[in-house]
Amino acid sequence: MNNQTVSISGMLTVALLLINAVILETAVVKNADWYKALWVTLPLLAIALYKVKKKKIPAEKTPADTSLILKK
Repeated sequence: MNNQTVSISGMLTVALLLINAVILETAVVKNADWYKALWVTLPLLAIALYKVKKKKIPAEKTPADTSLILKK
């Protein structure tokens, strides 16, 4: 069983990605007026991606607890 915590911004990013995909498909296939919705959802997706990327710890910088575990 997976017991890892998942960030809210990560879940929001996935949800926005799926919403943008549905909007884009609807705009291409059915009604071109749906392209206007992308003016709202694409900036939200960009902000969410920025926050997710900002939260990640670079590979060379590990928290103190992790370095203690790795030394054992």
